[in-house]
Amino acid sequence: MISVISKFNIKHFILLDDTMSLDREHILELCNIIIDEKLGITLDGSTRANLVDEELVSKMAEAGFIRISFGLESVDPNIRTIMKKNVPLESYREANKLTSKYNIETLNSCMIGLPGETVATVRKTLCFLRNSREIKQVNISIATPYPGTELYEMTRKGEHGMRLLTDNFAEFRRYGSAVMSVGDLSPADLIKLQNDAFVSIYLAPWRLIPMLKKSGIIGCILTFMRLLKSFKRVILNTDGLFRFGKDNTDL
Repeated sequence: MISVISKFNIKHFILLDDTMSLDREHILELCNIIIDEKLGITLDGSTRANLVDEELVSKMAEAGFIRISFGLESVDPNIRTIMKKNVPLESYREANKLTSKYNIETLNSCMIGLPGETVATVRKTLCFLRNSREIKQVNISIATPYPGTELYEMTRKGEHGMRLLTDNFAEFRRYGSAVMSVGDLSPADLIKLQNDAFVSIYLAPWRLIPMLKKSGIIGCILTFMRLLKSFKRVILNTDGLFRFGKDNTDL
């Protein structure tokens, strides 16, 4: 890292490790080196919500971490079991509290169209997000069964109500495209759910400033256009997928 900074004047680094704090002592050591050497860089990376604590988050912030990502995926117990997601949901609330305290921008990644997905399971996830003020930023992608993954094999075999509908890899995208059906949900349903989920999440006023910090003015305009596109359908429940309830239970 020091030689890269010296040779190329690189000031920002992304750690491509989904669980960078699995070895807690290693990350602490890295942070201490960055601090002691006064490298003056910024970093971002990903880990699990149950693999951070206040000492670690504080040290990461001091070392220059400005962004971190947690993989929430879904809050439905059955889906989380299938996906082998064993991180307790409360860990996400606590981890987001800590990163917010130390001004580390935090993204919580979710997916729509996972094995066993239904409109009801999507609503569970959105209700959790809508009512968790600690969670400021959320990304919603459509589950994509990339070849070589366990999800691809599940889909190819038709497990958990999934059916692969194309082999055109150009369509294997996470946004605005779906290449499989899940139970009664068609690809068109999954795309609508994705668009409407952004409405549910980013109409929460406490997420406006974090969204602005993350996406900037242009990103906010694009998100607002997405919201306008879906707002009427969500409010009027014209396609039977979503409706807003007074207590947020029907998001």
